[in-house]
Amino acid sequence: GTLGIASSAFYNCSGLTSVTIPNSVTSIGSYAFSGCNGLTSIEIPRILTSIGSSAFENCSSLTSVHITDLAQWCKISFNGSDSNPLSYAHHLYMNGKEIKDLVIPYSVTSIGEYAFYESGLKSVDIPNSVTSIEKSAFGGCHALTSVTISNSVTSIGENAFSGCDALTSITIPNSVTTIGKYAFWYCESLTSIDIPNSVKTIEEGAFDYCSSLTSVTIPNSVTSIGRSAFGSCSGLKSINLSNSLTSISTCLFEGCSNLISVTIPNSVKEIEYAAFRDCTGLTSIVIPSSVTSIEDGVFSGCYNLKSVTILAPNPPAMPDNTFGSNTTIHVLAGCKAAYEGAEFWKDFTIVEDAVTGIDAVERPAMISADKIFSVSGQRLDKAVKGVNIINGKKVYVK
Repeated sequence: GTLGIASSAFYNCSGLTSVTIPNSVTSIGSYAFSGCNGLTSIEIPRILTSIGSSAFENCSSLTSVHITDLAQWCKISFNGSDSNPLSYAHHLYMNGKEIKDLVIPYSVTSIGEYAFYESGLKSVDIPNSVTSIEKSAFGGCHALTSVTISNSVTSIGENAFSGCDALTSITIPNSVTTIGKYAFWYCESLTSIDIPNSVKTIEEGAFDYCSSLTSVTIPNSVTSIGRSAFGSCSGLKSINLSNSLTSISTCLFEGCSNLISVTIPNSVKEIEYAAFRDCTGLTSIVIPSSVTSIEDGVFSGCYNLKSVTILAPNPPAMPDNTFGSNTTIHVLAGCKAAYEGAEFWKDFTIVEDAVTGIDAVERPAMISADKIFSVSGQRLDKAVKGVNIINGKKVYVK
């Protein structure tokens, strides 16, 4: 028969410092060495075929895993799957040589949940056999500075790289369609991120607390960005949003205190709760005509936001505490009366000097005398030579 180390066999044996597994052992059960925080090294025998779930969980002193046969290692089943590497191994060794730069074998098709969670890995090369990086696979890898992701990967899972605070840059391949919840949460050294046009969904908190990011471009392929996806990115100065978005989600840019430039695309219909709360660097913003609803506290705490341009002819629905009291609202020519008669909008200084490009006008009306203005907002009896504002758009009269 075959021999194995039973599940939880050495669970929480904190005084255990070394283990020799005989070559006759073919399996290590779930949690077999979990909590053995005095264990510093272990050798994986050639015959081993299965390592159970969390077998080395919380082995905080484990710095050496000696793999006697890399080919056999590739065939070992982890957590009942051929795809999951060893959990919680701080470094990997082969033939006595330390491997800090992990190259994952081509037999691996996915990096399983918590596979290298809080390990001491410094760099990782993910081969093109891998299609998914699952939940917390590299979470808490504080020494990780370099990651190469192959273009076979289609999804980056929840918390996949969360807490990798030494990671300065990462290239997401043009095969990824989903960036999971909190995938790069608290990657505080991440200065740049290239989001490819294959990505459709950026989930909740994906880049939350990435405080070193300075600029981000969201490709037009992205149709959904979850709440707080870029929250507390205090170094973020500018962002270009996808023109496929229909809403700016709750707390999306909350706490981005250095954000001074954001372009809201014409596809957006709703700006959700506290989307720009405490963005103290914002001094002005343009809200396109497509927006029909602005939720509670969207710009609360934006103390320097003094100019808001609204390109919608009809005032969007808005609660009381959306803007600071010192904000001036700039509207299209001929729309001032509508805003002065609207609940909450009427409480602000409203100026008819907003202009929009000819392509941005969705419902042009017949030209009449009360719809013609100069570029300074002065009402005109008729169009004059040069630039006029007619029905809320610029018109050049020869």
